[in-house]
Amino acid sequence: MNFVRKIFFLIFTVSLAYAVLRYHVFGDVPWTHFPLFVFNKVVALSGFLLLIFSSILSLVKNGLKEDRDMIGFGSLVLIIIHVFISVILLGPEYFLKFYGPDGKYNLTGELSMLTGILGLAAMWMVNRYFSISGTLNRESIRGKQYKKLVSLAIIAGFFHTFIMGFKSWLTPDEWHGYFPPITLLAVFGFFAWMFFAIRKNKNVT
Repeated sequence: MNFVRKIFFLIFTVSLAYAVLRYHVFGDVPWTHFPLFVFNKVVALSGFLLLIFSSILSLVKNGLKEDRDMIGFGSLVLIIIHVFISVILLGPEYFLKFYGPDGKYNLTGELSMLTGILGLAAMWMVNRYFSISGTLNRESIRGKQYKKLVSLAIIAGFFHTFIMGFKSWLTPDEWHGYFPPITLLAVFGFFAWMFFAIRKNKNVT
């Protein structure tokens, strides 16, 4: 449990410090928008990175199932907080790039929302049915469904962030203090997961 607390604290604290530096210290976002707008980015990034870490943990440390499940549950809690805050903020005032001239979602907005919903659904199913506290024995099904759902959640999270933020990745001169966008950090985490997953599959074969 101490290991879980340390990982959670480390990822959350680093995400928090990064967001504060990028948006408030080097950026022009007023501190009045920290409680929802900036904090939402903190929980989104740390939740996604915790999900990735829990999956990597299952790939490299087969004996830490309880730690993996607790970290995965922590990621789900943070992502749920992210969803609730996003619903509060969701509008052209904060997310203009999601809306067309008619005031409806454009393709970017719809695809970003769809992939986010798919990722959340996959995370809920993993924590509900395939964790140690779930109703099914993960070992009895050899972990195939577990691995597929975790992979779906991570891939959906990747597309959610990619669709949302890839345009800002191409303009580093506009980055606050030359700090990369938080969506780009999430994608770095995705590629780290890909590296471990591919390496694990090679070792298995």
